Amino acid sequence: MVKNNLKMTKAKYYSKNDLFLKPDVPGAKMWAVALEKTMLTYFEIQPNSVFVAHSHKSEQITLVLEGELFFKVENHKDTCVGTGEVIAIPSNLKHSVYTKENPLKPLTPGRRFARIINKVMEILRSSIADAEEILRLQQLAYQSEAERYNDYNITPLKQTLAEITEQFKTHIFLKAVSENKIIGTVRAYEENGTCYIGRLAVDPKMQNQGVGKALMKEIEKLYRPKRYELFVPTKSDKNIYLYKKMGYAIYEKSKYGCGEIEIFYMEKINKDT
Repeated sequence: MVKNNLKMTKAKYYSKNDLFLKPDVPGAKMWAVALEKTMLTYFEIQPNSVFVAHSHKSEQITLVLEGELFFKVENHKDTCVGTGEVIAIPSNLKHSVYTKENPLKPLTPGRRFARIINKVMEILRSSIADAEEILRLQQLAYQSEAERYNDYNITPLKQTLAEITEQFKTHIFLKAVSENKIIGTVRAYEENGTCYIGRLAVDPKMQNQGVGKALMKEIEKLYRPKRYELFVPTKSDKNIYLYKKMGYAIYEKSKYGCGEIEIFYMEKINKDT
C-alpha cells in the first residue's frame, strides 16, 4: 500500500513517464498518486491473483476498465465487478480482492475522487429515422463474426435498409448514444410469452466497456414475458460469457439459416412473472 503525507499546496503534473508500473502483490502491477487525503491508483492484475483481507482509512471507489474483479467484503456476499462497473467501500471496512481466469485493469481512486469519465452514454428508444445509422453500425460490428467464420453472407451483413425499416413495425429498437453518435443497438419482440432478443451490436471501438450489457438490461425491462430467448454463434466466446453472466443458459445447438455456422440457442426464465 502506498503511503504519502504530501500536503497539497499547488497543482502538480504527472507525465506518463512518472506513472510507470511497479510490482505489488504477486500477479499485479500498479502506479499510484498519493496526496494528503486522496490516493489514485491504477492496477493491472493477472488471472488468479489475490489481495488479502485489509482495511484502510480512505474510502475506496473502484472502477473496472476491463475484465472482472471479485470483492469479498466483510458481512457481504462475494461481489463480481465487471467491465464498466463500480464498487464503493466505506472507510475501515475489511475486504479482500481476487481475480479468476481473466486478467484485469481496474482504476481505484481514493475519496474525493473527481469524475474522470466525461463521455456520457444514454440508452434511448430508436425510431425509423435511425434505421440507416443502425444498419451501418450492425454491419461494422458483425465484421468480426464474418471474419471468424470466413463467411460474409451472414444475415447481419446482408440485411437491407428496407428490411430493417420493416422490422420497426414489429420490434422495439434501442440505441446507446454517446456524443450524439449511436454506439450500440439491440432489438426485440414478444410472441406467445417469449421475448426474442436479437442483433446486439456495439461499435468495435466501444466494446468491452459495458455498452452491450446496458442495452440488454434495458431491452429486458420493456417486456414481461415468461422467458427471454436469443441465439449466438458457438465461437462467440465473449458474447456467450456476457449472456451467461446475465442469467441465460444454453438449451439447444443448431445450424444457422445461412451456411454451416453453428449457433447456441439461449434462454432466461423471467422470475418476475
